[in-house]
Amino acid sequence: MKLNFNIKHDLSLLALFITFGVLNLLPHSLKSQSIEFKSVEFPNDSHIPIAVGTNEKLIETINETIRNEFNISSLDPEKVENFNWVSLFHDIVVAEDVAKIAFSGELETNTIYYIDREFFVDLETGKLIDPTFIPFHQLFKADSYFNFLEKYWLTGIKETIKEFEKCAGKGSLPYCSFYDIQYGPTDNNTILLSLNDDDCVPRVIQACTPSYSNSILFDSLKNNLNDYGRQVLIDDQYLSMNRIEKLAYSHKTLSLAPKNIFITGKIDNKYAFKMGLQIKKDNTISGSYYYDSNKVALQLNGYINDGEIYLKESHDGKITGSFKFKISKNYSSDAINYNGKYLTGNWSSPDKSKTYTIDFEDLIADKIANNY
Repeated sequence: MKLNFNIKHDLSLLALFITFGVLNLLPHSLKSQSIEFKSVEFPNDSHIPIAVGTNEKLIETINETIRNEFNISSLDPEKVENFNWVSLFHDIVVAEDVAKIAFSGELETNTIYYIDREFFVDLETGKLIDPTFIPFHQLFKADSYFNFLEKYWLTGIKETIKEFEKCAGKGSLPYCSFYDIQYGPTDNNTILLSLNDDDCVPRVIQACTPSYSNSILFDSLKNNLNDYGRQVLIDDQYLSMNRIEKLAYSHKTLSLAPKNIFITGKIDNKYAFKMGLQIKKDNTISGSYYYDSNKVALQLNGYINDGEIYLKESHDGKITGSFKFKISKNYSSDAINYNGKYLTGNWSSPDKSKTYTIDFEDLIADKIANNY
């Protein structure tokens, strides 16, 4: 299956604008200019970018986004009474319909703060965008993700977390999950998986921060990829892109990624399991799960409706049980947090004579449904 992303990766689309001059925000009919501001108390010049062009509504939105990020009342120096930045400089990099604006300088309030940060603007809408890259789990078939991790990731990361507990103290757990996975190329034949350890532990025990990585052959990954994953990694060579190209590509294509849900936990606080589900456009669901004790895949089929997920479990064509999940705004002690809402669930035997609560450990999902 060939997915039509209509994406270009031509380095000629990249442009760099440093402090002075004019930048064409290719491929858009926009330009960027640098406006000079002066601090009331300090003589150092500062420069802030503004967008100019013929699309007045878009220009107004982009400049409002820029103004808010720099926390100033106007982009007209004559209308700003108290400009608190000193020696403020910036640069802009553009790829496709995304502009990255990086800036550094001193912000003078009651205390002097040195600021060095970046933000990203959608050049189609003018709005600020979250710098989201393609999550590792979205590249996989629903029934392949955990099988892949069992072979190449989970054993090593579990040992790493044990070492963390020895360092930090028994019972201590990092904020990051086994499944906070970063990925990148090492060469044409291998891919490097590593734990995303940003803000993984409290500051007082940062010396214990867990670190784990594993380099695997790319061929070991291929058969586990869904159509989107094959398009991203193989056809469009996502891993060979630079950071801003990856962001622009992600911004353009993530809506095409399948809606996958990956769940780990225990049924009745006894039976550990791992589950992978894919929600299709018509809200039907397919996937599988297995118990950690035997690794035998049980097929799952069902649907989502009004925040509730219904699944039938089968093996060799025979119904062996069912699951029911519910997404709610209301907290309960057996729920797992999902985007500010709460997911609960239970498993039932085929005749409904037995029903057990699901005790969640991890939920890996970006958007379960349009409203959730």
